[in-house]
Amino acid sequence: MMMADVPNLYFIGLFQPIGCIWTFADLQAHIAALLISGRLARPDNLPALIDVGMRRRDWRFEPSHRHAVEVDPYDFERRLIGEIAKAA
Repeated sequence: MMMADVPNLYFIGLFQPIGCIWTFADLQAHIAALLISGRLARPDNLPALIDVGMRRRDWRFEPSHRHAVEVDPYDFERRLIGEIAKAA
């Protein structure tokens, strides 16, 4: 949801889950609000995290352009909640 080289740009809801998108978009918006307010630090190693995330094949979809933004809803939710917990 963040670009490595543009610190104040967020992409909320740029993913495709199986099921409803709103819960996950709300969690992403919460993370963006925490970042903007300074309650959550932007990762120093964001370029490396993006690279690892793009190469990780832990989702259950075909490696194609059509499936490039699909997420496993359970794993994705767990990761988003984990990010929010860092601000607590």
